[in-house]
Amino acid sequence: MSYYFKQCIKRNFQYKKNYLPQDALVWVASTGDYELVMKSPLYNNHRVVKNLLTLDADKFILTDKYEAKIRWGIDPIKKVILCGSSKINEPRKGIKYLVEAINQIKYKNFILLLVGGDDIAGVDCEVQHTGYLNTEQLISAYQAADLFVCPSIADSGPLMINQSIMTGTPVVSFPIGVSKDLVHT
Repeated sequence: MSYYFKQCIKRNFQYKKNYLPQDALVWVASTGDYELVMKSPLYNNHRVVKNLLTLDADKFILTDKYEAKIRWGIDPIKKVILCGSSKINEPRKGIKYLVEAINQIKYKNFILLLVGGDDIAGVDCEVQHTGYLNTEQLISAYQAADLFVCPSIADSGPLMINQSIMTGTPVVSFPIGVSKDLVHT
């Protein structure tokens, strides 16, 4: 790291320290972020509050998986693994770990239902790419899924974990963000 860059970081830190109100309230979305804030020399002496992201409980509901799979044109006998991201190829989204895991599965009587803007490469299974979905379509995708996989390795949310749990779909995730609060082995 260059001397100039180090000096910029130091000046930026000092500026924030000088002008950050001493009674600042920091809202934190998850245990993961809470832990980071408590380590921060800027915020560790301030009031910190955990605040899990909320959802409309009247929309994100359980429904019949058989019917949901039919709505998606998926054979109801097949298992559905749901995964999604607006930027699948972003390294912090961990898609390479999902691809590695799926490629190690010997019997592939499942379909990967992929939500988001990018398609996935190198995965050895049937993939149904949905593209971007509106809220109702996304809820239907969760309802059709037998499992939601969140392979992210760095994320404050992700909100998809909350959404999946609200629809009764089990979640597999690395211990990041909100998963530390909501996903239990």
